[in-house]
Parts: sequence; C-alpha cells; structure tokens
Amino acid sequence: MTIQEFAETAGAKKNTVIDWQNDVSSPPAAKLAALAAAGLDVLYVVTGQHSGAQTQTQSQAPELSADVREAIRLVADELAAQHKQVKGAQFLALVERTLSHLKQGRALERAEQGRQPLKTTP
Repeated sequence: MTIQEFAETAGAKKNTVIDWQNDVSSPPAAKLAALAAAGLDVLYVVTGQHSGAQTQTQSQAPELSADVREAIRLVADELAAQHKQVKGAQFLALVERTLSHLKQGRALERAEQGRQPLKTTP
C-alpha cells in the first residue's frame, strides 16, 4: 500500500501520514477506526508490532465482525464528538470495553424478550 493509498483509507492527507511516520503527530482515533474498518492491523500502525498472527496481506485478512465494526464506529464517533484524541492502545482498550458492553446489552435484551442470552467469551 502506498502512502497515498494509506492516507485515503484513513481519510487523511499524505503529508499528515508522513507526519505520523516521523512522530511529528499521532493519528486521531477516528483515523485509526477508519484504518481498522478497512482491515489494517491498527496495533501495527501504532506500535510497529503485529497483533497476534495478523501478518497476512490485506486481501487474506479476515473480515471484521459486525459487532467489532460497530464498537469501533461508536468509540470513534464519541471521541470525535468530544474532540478527544487517544493513543492506539487506549483506543483499542475503549473498543474492547465498548464491544463487551454491546454484547452484554444484547444478552440482556434477549433475556428480556424470553430468548436465550447470547454466549460471550471472556
């Protein structure tokens, strides 16, 4: 992926991405969310280390689940509304917490409707 393609995926300008590479600035949460939604390894973008076994090319990368995409969008929208920027690890922690809350909320809704609650993994 070229710098220009990366910038377009993130919704940023090429010079902004160059600033990120040179540690002049850091990508805001909304830009990280756009990259994650496109299937990029955001942990690698932020730290230079791959997250787990995600060393595949983008075309081989698994599709993010709808729940994960929704959690990323919710966190990015909330941070943007509050005009807050967070570092990559903080963003990932917020997404994980939001995803957990989404799953708990859906389990509660199912229980209230008399259906089996969704099983969530710890």
